[in-house]
Amino acid sequence: MKITTNECIYIGKTDLLYLKNINYPMPKEINNKVHKNVIKGEDTSSDFVKFDTGKEIEFFNDMDWILEYDAVVNMSIDDINRSSEEIIEEQSSMSRSNLKSKRSIDRFDILNLKIKSLRDALLFKKGLLQVKLPK
Repeated sequence: MKITTNECIYIGKTDLLYLKNINYPMPKEINNKVHKNVIKGEDTSSDFVKFDTGKEIEFFNDMDWILEYDAVVNMSIDDINRSSEEIIEEQSSMSRSNLKSKRSIDRFDILNLKIKSLRDALLFKKGLLQVKLPK
């Protein structure tokens, strides 16, 4: 999940960890911040990492597949389920031969992240997942 303000953008640590795990290309300064705050776990006050330079904000704003917190809060459980089903259908339609290309694999991984985020949003909406929001 991400939270966008006028001065910065906060990205969920689980989303950042997923991006690291799939080797998603990130600028060096973002990669360093992710390593410090997510891999080493130096900041435990929140489930989010703050990014506040123009380059960082632009990088994450372009990722429409990371769910926006405000949108999730306003989604109904039915909307979340419907969105998940649409993504699963898209993944199912990706043929095995298409998955041999790097671009298709990246898209498949990104769709996995979105499904995971929607699952977490559903658990959050049902009160089964606690999220430590930034102050």
